[in-house]
Amino acid sequence: MGFPYHFVNLNDEQNLRRRQLLDGYGQFAQLSILLLPLLYQLCLGVRLLASRAWSSNSQAVKEHQSPVISGFKKPARGHATRSLTRIRWFLGGEILEGWNTRQEWLIAGLWTMWLLILVFKDTDDDYLHLTKRFGIVAASQLPLHYLLSAKSWSPIQYLTRMSHEELNPYHRLLGRILISFFSVHAAMYLNFYIQMNLLLKRVRDRDVILGLTAITTFMLIGTTALAKIRTWNYRLFFYLHVILSMSLLPILFLHVSYIRRYIIESAAIYLVVILQRNMSQTTTEATIELVPSTNLLAITIPFTKTLSSKTYAPGQHIYLGFPSLPQKLRINPFSIANRDPHDDKKIELVARALSGTTAMLADYASKQKTTSLTIEGPYGAAKYFPDLATYDRVLFVAGGVGATFTLPLYLDLLHRDSQGEQIPDIRFVWSVRQVADARWGIKQLLEACGTLPESFNAYATHGHVDGPDSEPLARRTQSESEQEVSNSIELQERDRLLSESSSSEDAASTAAKMMRKGRPDFRAIIDGVFSNDGSERVAVLDAFALLLAAHHPSLHLLGTSTVHGNASLSRTTSNTRRVLAAIGRADVPVHPGAARPFCRNAVHAADIHGASGLDGTELLPELETGAEAVVRKGAVLVMRDALMEQQEGRAWVVATGALTNVALLFAAFPEVVGQIAGLSVMGGAVGGGFTEAPLGHEGRVEGEGERLGNWTRWAEFNIYCDPEAAASIFSNRKLATKTTLIPLDLTHQVLATREVQQMLLTGTLSSGPSTAATNVNLRQMFHDLLLYFAHTYSEVYGLTDGPPLHDPIAVAVLLEPLMGPSMRFDDHGGERWHVKVVTDGLHSRLDEERGQVGRTMVTESDHGGVRIPRSMDVESFWKLINHSLQAAEKAISAP
Repeated sequence: MGFPYHFVNLNDEQNLRRRQLLDGYGQFAQLSILLLPLLYQLCLGVRLLASRAWSSNSQAVKEHQSPVISGFKKPARGHATRSLTRIRWFLGGEILEGWNTRQEWLIAGLWTMWLLILVFKDTDDDYLHLTKRFGIVAASQLPLHYLLSAKSWSPIQYLTRMSHEELNPYHRLLGRILISFFSVHAAMYLNFYIQMNLLLKRVRDRDVILGLTAITTFMLIGTTALAKIRTWNYRLFFYLHVILSMSLLPILFLHVSYIRRYIIESAAIYLVVILQRNMSQTTTEATIELVPSTNLLAITIPFTKTLSSKTYAPGQHIYLGFPSLPQKLRINPFSIANRDPHDDKKIELVARALSGTTAMLADYASKQKTTSLTIEGPYGAAKYFPDLATYDRVLFVAGGVGATFTLPLYLDLLHRDSQGEQIPDIRFVWSVRQVADARWGIKQLLEACGTLPESFNAYATHGHVDGPDSEPLARRTQSESEQEVSNSIELQERDRLLSESSSSEDAASTAAKMMRKGRPDFRAIIDGVFSNDGSERVAVLDAFALLLAAHHPSLHLLGTSTVHGNASLSRTTSNTRRVLAAIGRADVPVHPGAARPFCRNAVHAADIHGASGLDGTELLPELETGAEAVVRKGAVLVMRDALMEQQEGRAWVVATGALTNVALLFAAFPEVVGQIAGLSVMGGAVGGGFTEAPLGHEGRVEGEGERLGNWTRWAEFNIYCDPEAAASIFSNRKLATKTTLIPLDLTHQVLATREVQQMLLTGTLSSGPSTAATNVNLRQMFHDLLLYFAHTYSEVYGLTDGPPLHDPIAVAVLLEPLMGPSMRFDDHGGERWHVKVVTDGLHSRLDEERGQVGRTMVTESDHGGVRIPRSMDVESFWKLINHSLQAAEKAISAP
């Protein structure tokens, strides 16, 4: 079957008919755009009716690294609700990193199909008709494309109730559609010229030259809009995007006459957008001050008539720039720090002086306190946030100037409470480096409330941590604080600096002095917000991972922490201490960590690890009565302090259980990311032929077919335990570049076969007598653990060759740079991956409620990401384990 389109010769009447069809379908393609907001409104209506019919009262707000509000509900049990929920879960996931969600791609795909229908309709077998139809249909979408780029003024925003941030993905997707259509249009024309021997003649004609210039411009726009370019140099992307977009319109206008109506419409929209942005800009005098003893800038912009005419919502931002060139090109967003600029008659901004615009602002502040600035906005999706007052509990966590986003939201709830509205239980935890960093926020609180609310907790982390008695600002008496201040030379010097402030700020200065030095006990905070119900399960670090970490000569084990997962907290903490005692390292401190996930009920793995969490052996030593081996200090705080004391780029964090502790560490103390050498995580499963490893077999677990996970069909246990914690880690781009993920696809290659079990028992791979083993009980203990795992993995997952050894591989990967080829992890020449964790679904035994929660979905990243090795040197790994056993034997036998 040949190509159905041909080069045809048309008479004048047929040419006229083709022109009429081209114009008609171009207009119809443009007018059909009106269907989109109508369909969207229809969907909103259906969703509203469904939510009223199947609403649930159970809601919570989770702590998140970025300023995004997330709600969790217990869905209704109806089949229709579960089906809709599963669909939303699926559509909410990204196709590729930076390439939008499935929902956005679905809408874009449906729209592409519709446009293709309009392209092919009534073209018969006319090749040139089809060629021209691609061009005119694409041109008809240009006005919509430019309209979607508008930051605030846009009828689409009003019709859909979507912000610029929510519409921008559709702007990018439509751009890709247009590039594809115009590329096909250009390619088909070039093919026509080549086939008809007209190429050399036509490439000299103006319309062809302009057409080729236009498609080249489109390609440049698409290329510079790629996530890798935006991440590498956003300012370069922005300038090129604006310049190329402006250049494209006159090129297309001069290219051919029959698309000029669409070009004029696009130009009009573009001009309106520019005018709107310029009209929303106002140049006004601003006061810029350096906050004493900090690198913070306090920017105050008094209300003008133009500023007062706008509506501001807590959590929004404005763009700040300079009125003259070339500084005018340097325009950056800043969160509005005060709750209601209308009440205050001013806009307050707080920024940390680093580089670029903030460095220039700091320079102005040092020379002159007042300068002219250009203000644009407000922008941001904050006005579309869900109403926080409808939730049961809200925890605000902020670090440093991050409070410019959360504090206005917190103040808004306090204001509504003062007006008699019912608000949820709220708590605000603010951690700053030094006392002076918090004065601006405390001043706002005092002005709004007259006193510091009981729900407000502020800590200054600079200096010594006073320990478990450390109390937040709102819970200490003034006399206690003043006594401590009088005894502190550093704070006395701070008093002198603060005393230089005006009398209107004396209250804030006094309150700032009352701040407790130290770090907030996030363990107690999380336990308080997500109170336990007595049914938590806490995991213990795998015995083999402890063995390798504690006894390899190139590793120094700083400490261990426990986290929910395998068994109860008391059992797993006891197990950890007993394993350390068994391998001769009872000196290693054990820190109990999180007792439950961020926002879920805990699960445990008795099917694998037994009821105790470490079944299979009776050779673990009993602990001495009254021995105090557990350090009574929050695990997250201990990890932070231990890591920050190490040389930068030397220490690793190894996570072999649920990721709650680790997620809290990096969320509460983001500075740790830059301090560590890396994060090694045992968890997740890729599947889909990522490796040759068997992930299980068909039909052995609850009647399932091919499976990915070892806990559910989709999820590996560690990720399943707390998917929100895992998601927060893998979505941290800076941390992702330092993260190595050890999934089941790799660990299931490292099977403890009969030969390996013999080696661990005797110290040699041979079946005959061995002299390598000097401590029979130690080796028998590890051998017994493997036999228990062998039985459970064979019975539950059908892995009959031997059980996989998961956790120590996450330790072994740390040794790769030190051991070179003798311990190689193959990542196919530096593959890096974006890891998406499915968080939609419940911890439930019912598939329809559970969905794919805990599943790790990976897509290859071209701008850095998580390392996921596909294979490793298994023989060298088992030698490492045997050498570690030998080291443990020596440690035990040493006097």
